[in-house]
Amino acid sequence: MGDTRRYAERMNLIDMVPRGDLTSTGYALVNPGQEYLVLQPNETNDAFEVRLAAGSYDVEWCSVKTRETKQASRVSVERDGSVRFTAPFRGARPFSLVPEGDLTGSSSWRRRVG
Repeated sequence: MGDTRRYAERMNLIDMVPRGDLTSTGYALVNPGQEYLVLQPNETNDAFEVRLAAGSYDVEWCSVKTRETKQASRVSVERDGSVRFTAPFRGARPFSLVPEGDLTGSSSWRRRVG
């Protein structure tokens, strides 16, 4: 429950809906073009795809096993489409994408207004 609370404090979960069709993992809460929370349930670090709206996104990985978080390089998407990702560590993990500039550190995000 701690991880769920942490994401609820950092993301606007109330506006997100289950959209397993937008990721090859089948597990995602999404507010398209705004926020994406994807679960990669496999213990391997096999690549997976997420269908994203055009824009730039800050990326964070979280290990369910160790609770380690890791920021990754910003992702820019020229037009709506699938982007391939590979986790930096093994084990089941949530993966989050927020609009560029909204990821303000490993402890909090701020939503951009306007």
